[in-house]
Amino acid sequence: MRHWRGPQHKFMTQRRATYFLFAGLGLYSFVSALVLGAMTQTQGLVLTCVTGAVLTVIGVVAYEMFERRSFAGKTAKSFSFIQSRQEDMLNDIARLRSKQGAPSHESEIALARDNDNTESTSKFSPRVDIAYQDFTKDQIASFLRHAVAQREIEVFAQPVVTLPQRQTYMMEVYACLKTPFDQTVGGTDYLDVARDNDLMAEIDQLLLSACLEKMQGNFARGKATRMVFNIEDRSLLSPDYMSVLLTFIAKNKELARFLTFEIAQSGYTVLDEKAAIVLKQLARLGCTFSMDHVEDPHLDKDMVRAMGISYIKIGADKLVRFTRDENAIAVMHRIKNQFEAQGVKLIAEKIEDEEMLKDILDLELDYGEGFVFGRLDRLDHFEFQRSAA
Repeated sequence: MRHWRGPQHKFMTQRRATYFLFAGLGLYSFVSALVLGAMTQTQGLVLTCVTGAVLTVIGVVAYEMFERRSFAGKTAKSFSFIQSRQEDMLNDIARLRSKQGAPSHESEIALARDNDNTESTSKFSPRVDIAYQDFTKDQIASFLRHAVAQREIEVFAQPVVTLPQRQTYMMEVYACLKTPFDQTVGGTDYLDVARDNDLMAEIDQLLLSACLEKMQGNFARGKATRMVFNIEDRSLLSPDYMSVLLTFIAKNKELARFLTFEIAQSGYTVLDEKAAIVLKQLARLGCTFSMDHVEDPHLDKDMVRAMGISYIKIGADKLVRFTRDENAIAVMHRIKNQFEAQGVKLIAEKIEDEEMLKDILDLELDYGEGFVFGRLDRLDHFEFQRSAA
């Protein structure tokens, strides 16, 4: 196998050739001096030898300095060219990311005070790893098994804010997987695979454990953070999951009110009787519950009351339809007031832009969630300073 030889090797070869050249010149000068000395006086022989030796040394040194400068100049030009090409490549990548909708820079958004006179600020950086390749189901299943075996997940979060103040009210948390390719796989990509491999309860447990540890640490420093966990009935019936949760609540009863568990509307309608009992027991301990992915607008208010649901999330695209005429807005106000009378708050989710937010504000909802307030980001990137009182 041939090895690549760079400019340094070439320089060393040229320097050896230079030594041989001037050694030959020196030898030639010395022999010439001997011949001339034999033909002239002895003093002329000595002078000729000394002069030849000095000229040889000066020539070698001068030539070596010239070669060094030449090599340094060529190397500097090479590095300059490489650096310019690297900058061009980075610019090309940034343009590609922007076309794909991926953020190309980091920014910080300060989220101000909560409306319950508790101080809350969070530092938000919307930079999230973007997977540039599609993974097969087998690959995702492998990532899931590795995460469960090593108990390694990445916790991401998205703020739910008060309207119209845009102040952080609580954080919805998600479990994401880190791949060997240093990319992140989100829930929408692995949920079906996790269900097929019966791994959702383990993933939910890892997410719960990581967030409870974070919450406990914040509380010890005089801070607290409401967190929303998306769960399925399998998790509620998992002994390991409930053991982690109940052990935490037993040791931190004052933090139960900061735990909100979220289930889709379709999940509530098919909820197992045992899971329903678990929900009611958690409600007695102080936990709250949320319903999302509301597709059927005709909600069973008795079921909502019986399950202890405190929040109902409705997609912003559906809510915008109520803003088309005054009668529809009045209907939405009436629905909102009816739920609030039962202690249920409505949250507009998936608010994508300012135009959509402007329409939602006409409905006078108290809470909102979506990209317009902050994209999904690692939980550690948020810095909370809310009083735990």
